[in-house]
Amino acid sequence: MKKYVILDIDRTIINGTSWYHACSCPNLLIDEYNIDRFKELNNKMYVHGTSKDRYEFRKQTFELINKRVSESAYRKLSECGCADEILIGQNVNEVFFEAVGIYTYKKLMKSDEDCKKIVDFIYKYYFGDIEFIFLTSGYEPFMKGLVKEYMKSFHKNCTWRTIGSTIKFSNGCIYLKEVMTQEKKFQLCAQLRVCSQAGGIPVYPRFSQPDNSESWDDAGNGI
Repeated sequence: MKKYVILDIDRTIINGTSWYHACSCPNLLIDEYNIDRFKELNNKMYVHGTSKDRYEFRKQTFELINKRVSESAYRKLSECGCADEILIGQNVNEVFFEAVGIYTYKKLMKSDEDCKKIVDFIYKYYFGDIEFIFLTSGYEPFMKGLVKEYMKSFHKNCTWRTIGSTIKFSNGCIYLKEVMTQEKKFQLCAQLRVCSQAGGIPVYPRFSQPDNSESWDDAGNGI
């Protein structure tokens, strides 16, 4: 019987929102002189906005992203060894976004060590066909790169995949296709029968935050 380990990404296995950090990094996705504009849009959306405003926020963010790979972005990715399939001046595409995800994980984020220990423990000691599914509202090619780098933390090759918001690229322009909302995450988990009644262990840890959510160390005690 196939077993699924379903994990969120942002503020769960890593600290903060990875896409925000990528967009805020000067000359990676967005030119340095447009970073303040991005932060202004982000603040307007997440401080004062509503769910109805999110489509426009995403659209405006895409418009700020460079349509072509800049020399500065290429140099940053080269430092991480993830620019082998990228050329300066090419249109941004899935490969570029995946490389940016790798860079973001390696240079801009921190991962939760207790979560790594739990994932490693599950893979080693829970027998059967196990697949790790990372559910995220983030954009799939970007998150795929981030998770690919994260999974290198483990000694064995784990079967995994990301399921997130989908986008398409056309001549360097980025268009939103479908958003992975919280509701869709819950629906997918229900389809996979991930619930306590089916023997699942639901835990809700947050990355080392001083709030009322449990930590990965607490969650590991129940597995």
